[in-house]
Amino acid sequence: MSPIRAADTINADLSYFTNGQHQTNVWESMASFRGVSEGDVVRYSLKRKEPLAAEHEAFRDAVRGGGTNIVTMREGLHTVRAVEAVLESARKNRFIDLTDSR
Repeated sequence: MSPIRAADTINADLSYFTNGQHQTNVWESMASFRGVSEGDVVRYSLKRKEPLAAEHEAFRDAVRGGGTNIVTMREGLHTVRAVEAVLESARKNRFIDLTDSR
């Protein structure tokens, strides 16, 4: 089983789970529910900001004419296509070429 990386976007947590060297034979039928075997977990420290407060501040700054980080429809579409390609690549275990995306 390969390592698992987990990004919790609600709590802004990023974790890396490695598999242990020893598989447990206890409750083998439950192994699929546990995910990785008993191994090390690294949780990375990230700067956190409450998402709704950040959204309100960005809106306020845009209204005041300040810097903006508003995403355009085109940028959003490119992001969705990239995420879909990542998921397809993981499913098919192969490279997905986005140069032909429209």
